[in-house]
Amino acid sequence: MECNDNIKDKMGPNPTQTEVDRYSEEFEKCATKCVDSYCELLPSLEKTMKKILSKNEFS
Repeated sequence: MECNDNIKDKMGPNPTQTEVDRYSEEFEKCATKCVDSYCELLPSLEKTMKKILSKNEFS
């Protein structure tokens, strides 16, 4: 969402095709970076989930 909001703010109401192309590329780079950062969190999340599930203590 953050990437989308940032690009919408930059683009304005009537962007030219050149601006659309430029901002599309910028959006893709931002989205890729965002996905990569969340993917880095997955191993830690998996470890925590396994630890909690192995205790069999659910509320």
